[in-house]
Amino acid sequence: MATKLISPNATLVPSRSRMKAYTTLLGRFSMPFETRVFNMAKKMIRDKDSNPYDGGLWQYVKLDNGGFFMFPDYPADQLRPDGKLRVTYSENYFDEYMTPEAAGLGICILALNHMARESQNQQLATLWEKLDDYYRDHPESGKLYSLLD
Repeated sequence: MATKLISPNATLVPSRSRMKAYTTLLGRFSMPFETRVFNMAKKMIRDKDSNPYDGGLWQYVKLDNGGFFMFPDYPADQLRPDGKLRVTYSENYFDEYMTPEAAGLGICILALNHMARESQNQQLATLWEKLDDYYRDHPESGKLYSLLD
């Protein structure tokens, strides 16, 4: 399972601090955000055997810029040999292999974008902006850009 992030500007949230960190940043949107992310993951993520995401542990990540995202912590035997998952997004014909971290980051950006537009909530818009700034320097920024385009 993933324990090391590929970006130096991010820190895994320890399990004992997860709920506090999560609810502090998202407030009343915590559960709707989580639900949306998990539902999107079920539609978008496939493991090495093309099985859709079907629940599991997610790692929470706090960013140096104050942002937050989460990603599925897949066991190594469910990933391709290169450590990646297949990610598809039918709304823009995206179909690529990405690390679980990048897949989660992309899904969180999409979820926050949708929720911020629907709710017109500035807190969600600010969190989306922080993820948007962060992904541009991510090692998989090219794929993330294609996913989000």
